[in-house]
Amino acid sequence: PEGSPIVRPMKIFRGVVGDGVQPMCGMDGDALVAVGGNTVCLTDSSSVYLCDFSLGDTSVVGSYSSSGNNAYPHPMENISVQRLDKHSDEHKKCRIFSLSSSHDNTMLFSADQYRIVGSKLPQSDNNNNSGDDSGDTVVVEYPTQSQSTHVRHVVRCDPTSTNQLAFVGKENKSLHFVTDGRIVNSYSLVNNPIALTYVTLDDVNGEGSSPLVAVAEANQVSIWDHRSRRPVIRESYGGSMLYTVDSQFGYVTCGGMDGCVRVIDPRTWHVCHTWRNALRATVSMVRMSPQTKGVCVAASGVMSEIAVHNWESAMEKVKQSARRKKQLRKAQKQQTKQNKSTDGQTTTATEEKGFSRFDSDTIFRADKRWAGLSFFPSSDDVVGMTTSGCVYYLQLTNVNEQTEAGSSSKRRASDENANTASSDHPNPSKAPKGMK
Repeated sequence: PEGSPIVRPMKIFRGVVGDGVQPMCGMDGDALVAVGGNTVCLTDSSSVYLCDFSLGDTSVVGSYSSSGNNAYPHPMENISVQRLDKHSDEHKKCRIFSLSSSHDNTMLFSADQYRIVGSKLPQSDNNNNSGDDSGDTVVVEYPTQSQSTHVRHVVRCDPTSTNQLAFVGKENKSLHFVTDGRIVNSYSLVNNPIALTYVTLDDVNGEGSSPLVAVAEANQVSIWDHRSRRPVIRESYGGSMLYTVDSQFGYVTCGGMDGCVRVIDPRTWHVCHTWRNALRATVSMVRMSPQTKGVCVAASGVMSEIAVHNWESAMEKVKQSARRKKQLRKAQKQQTKQNKSTDGQTTTATEEKGFSRFDSDTIFRADKRWAGLSFFPSSDDVVGMTTSGCVYYLQLTNVNEQTEAGSSSKRRASDENANTASSDHPNPSKAPKGMK
């Protein structure tokens, strides 16, 4: 029907990593990061692994459906796992909390209880170097008050530079900026930070804009600039706890305990779209597509559900709905003036409901709770890992135009059938509502 969401076809593949790699829950989606091609880096909180897999011929498999043979993920082929020894310390037995890769996907950074370790990935050595990466390791020691087994850290890399990153300490309420392996700025936060992300405003303010850092603190999002002593802005979005924040194309998305995902416009720092009840439970991870503006994926660390949504197309539908209601009210006023001599019964404009999980492009349930989620660079494809050690590859086919064309053709066909049925009715004025 008109106004229904455009369903985005999705092919799902599943593979078991093996070798006892089972990440712990509660990692807020930082247990996995995609670094390009069919290569991902993942952690089980004690070691970091480089995982390569093959999907085979994807053209022969069907898109995901809620029933039938395509309701189950297709198997992956040739999964290989390589342990990265530089990111583990056998003496201290550190617990790794988060992973992040540089903007060119040549460096991988891991944050544990005592330090941040960065190393060059093996595939970049094959392309650029002879294989000797002894000088390609970066170690950032935490401040003394942050070196504790009770402080969890989350790290993110600057999307415009390879030598800059930022990290937060969840329990000690701190934010730090790092340049060339040295902490250059440190800030004290009001609330316990849960997540952070870089916000690039090139699409809004033009090229060369300094990237900002968005930090989720309790039910607030604070925006920081490393050149300023105070936050640029601190705003509350929703009344519940926020657990995740992400940014692409200058827009910021956040999700939390209420199960809603909110899109924030950086020009006003106001919510421009709300994806209500995106999941049945807490939204603990939200990722935005680096390829297509508006496409985002939400998953939870307390259940196995994952949902795909296109908030830009949803905003366009809201604008179209507002225009239709305005035209309908105008037509009602004219009809009321014309029917003053009659019974005066007219139809009223129906209220449009907000976009919820039932308006998602696709909803899928995995075998266990989600531990990591990431988009591949310059792609709409998503890779995720559950607490059982299974890796899921969600291949989102960008066929919006074809789907819109198909839905419009179906709509035209249904209109033609309705007109035909109405003409065949003995009394068209008394035909059922769907046949008028």
